[in-house]
Amino acid sequence: MPEYPGSGRIPGRSRRVSGLFRRFSGIPRLQSRRRTLQTRSLPGSFGNHQSRGGSGGPGPAEGRAFYIRAQLKRTNSQALCRVEQVEYVTTFQVLLLVTGAFFAGFVDSIAGGGGIITLPLFLSVGIPPHLALGTNKLQASFGSLTASLRYRHSGLISFRKLKTGIVFTLAGAAAGTAAIQSIPADFLNMVLPVLLLGVFLYTLFSPRMGELDVEARIPVFRFYLLFGLAIGFYDGFFGPGTGSFWTIALATLLGMNLKRATATTKVMNFTSNIVSLTVFILGGKVLFLLGILMGIGQLSGAWLGTHLVVKNGTRFVRTIFLIVVAATIANLVVRRFL
Repeated sequence: MPEYPGSGRIPGRSRRVSGLFRRFSGIPRLQSRRRTLQTRSLPGSFGNHQSRGGSGGPGPAEGRAFYIRAQLKRTNSQALCRVEQVEYVTTFQVLLLVTGAFFAGFVDSIAGGGGIITLPLFLSVGIPPHLALGTNKLQASFGSLTASLRYRHSGLISFRKLKTGIVFTLAGAAAGTAAIQSIPADFLNMVLPVLLLGVFLYTLFSPRMGELDVEARIPVFRFYLLFGLAIGFYDGFFGPGTGSFWTIALATLLGMNLKRATATTKVMNFTSNIVSLTVFILGGKVLFLLGILMGIGQLSGAWLGTHLVVKNGTRFVRTIFLIVVAATIANLVVRRFL
């Protein structure tokens, strides 16, 4: 394998997965043309970071991941599509990420919040944030699709009845993704923990909420017009806590029990995920092979989680929901103030 100037070499104890995350060549109609070639060392959380230095570039460092940034140009248009990939990831790190995806899929299929497991893992192995976000959308889509199909098979949801919600959620997610450059994320980081705290307290002190289906408080079309656009916009722009907002809204305003609300939430999550994932793919921010490997873990965890939801009652869903909301609040507060 050729070495690039300044890239250094991964020590023997940190096994190199040869070509595992090279530039993905399967994107249709893209012809490789290196416009820039830049190698960086990214600090990871594994091994001892002992750098011996070198001429011009970073020296060898155990537990570091290296990636190459290249630009590709479409052969039939003027648009540039940047593809950024992690060049070296150890076998242990891949296994860690796939295992984390399994647990994330399990939790997410029950109460949402799988991202609070997978995103820190991405960053801990040295994957840049923009690639972590894009790849997280890819692997999470496996879990939300699996959960949606499993809930449909069990009779908890009907795609035909959800088509209005899907359309408005799709539109909201597209608008949120388009507006991602104009709304300050710091504002959402401050407001979101307060909103989620309200969701947590309302659920905690409403022990009978979502036990049975009750009459809807507002018409279904009006509900999806408001919340499909609003929550879809939020998920396309930011994302954390989306499942919690959907579940509490469906249970309180449409009168669904928590099992049906959770099942419906997975369909809406998958809808908004697809929009964001498309944007990340066009921007070259997805590690395809890693995302697919983690997707296998996601769908396995999602299958197990949906099985437990179908088998157990709403009290089980409520307990997991409260735990996930509390963990999401803690995660956001730590990221904001520490």
